[in-house]
Amino acid sequence: MPQKVFLFSFVNQSIVSLSIDEYSKIVNDQFNDLPCQLQKELTSYGFIVKNHLEDFYKLKYFYNKSAYANKIGSLTLVTTMECNLSCYYCIQNHMKKNSRLTEERTKSVTMWLDRWLTNSKLEKMIVNVIGGEPFLNMSPVWEVNKVLKSSKVADYGFNFITNGTLIDEDILCELTELPVTSVQLTFDGDRESHNKVKHFEGQGTYDKLIHAANLLVSNGIPLDIRINYPKGNIDFAMKALEQLAVTLKHKTGVNVYFAHIVDDNYLHMQCHAFNKEYDNLKILFERSLQLGFRMPNPVSSIVCLGESDSSFVIDPDCKVYKCYNGVGVANADFGYIRNGQLFVDSYKQLTRDVSPRCLDCKYLPICHGGCHLKKNLAVNDDYNACQLAVYDYIENDLLPLFVKQIISQQSLFKG
Repeated sequence: MPQKVFLFSFVNQSIVSLSIDEYSKIVNDQFNDLPCQLQKELTSYGFIVKNHLEDFYKLKYFYNKSAYANKIGSLTLVTTMECNLSCYYCIQNHMKKNSRLTEERTKSVTMWLDRWLTNSKLEKMIVNVIGGEPFLNMSPVWEVNKVLKSSKVADYGFNFITNGTLIDEDILCELTELPVTSVQLTFDGDRESHNKVKHFEGQGTYDKLIHAANLLVSNGIPLDIRINYPKGNIDFAMKALEQLAVTLKHKTGVNVYFAHIVDDNYLHMQCHAFNKEYDNLKILFERSLQLGFRMPNPVSSIVCLGESDSSFVIDPDCKVYKCYNGVGVANADFGYIRNGQLFVDSYKQLTRDVSPRCLDCKYLPICHGGCHLKKNLAVNDDYNACQLAVYDYIENDLLPLFVKQIISQQSLFKG
């Protein structure tokens, strides 16, 4: 079989395959020697640009436009801060309280949501349901689902992030009545290690999670699994991955990714570049693919949901944020919902700008100039959010694995 070269666009997330000869002509500035149809395709997908300065202005235009003309809406509901577990590393430990979206608060949120959807031109809506433990308070989800059902948004779905211990046949029946696009479960190592961290009333929860995972996948509900591991301990993560492959009945379509614990504090993996231990990820992802799991896309799109004008995070007290990582952080919220109205009392978290030093960086389409939440919360203007080394690793080590996964799936489909 002739060797192929695969090109990946950071701007539009597209992939194209070329022969060695075709690729050589491009790098040797012989673009005009390529077949006319291939020239058109490479140009239309943005792999070949006629004017680099003009291409930069095009990127800048779409980068600015995408935040305010985004037709994909995102709503994150923190239904409760209560949880039935007490994981020692949980970033929400300082926020745990008997706070939840009550019936009255939920009514206010759905009144605002109905008005927003009526006035918007959204084509798609993503609803993230989190906690605490979201299954301790599902009433807001059903009310939001009613609003979405009666709205003009035809394409919408729910993503759940849960500890999984409450998922049983009854919860499964509820989930099958919703358009669920994913459920995320977290394992803290193999059975022995996990049970030391996640236990309830003296009982370990590993087998509960395995049962929940098998229930979800066997009923066609997409599953994401996060494996937590102590920093630097790749053997810990590998052992957890190997046992997971044995205990799960169904692995096809299951996404697995990894996050590490540092100094008793969980590092958020909402944004892939925040994981400082990227040097171990290639080994872990390679093994997960061998075991039949999937790996998630290691790069993000041109717009971060935290920067989108069509994205909102609502906590149990009806405070509103642009990014979930800000929940419970002083000055991270920008307003609140009351009586069905969204009130903005700080526009700082609604602004975004890119440092001049980022403008010539090829990773700008996926980096966005660093985390805007962190920059807006910084006490001075010298905050440096550069993650160049991380993105170099993602491009050179993780992205080839992801492309290989896609090509392999396409080959199986054609077969």
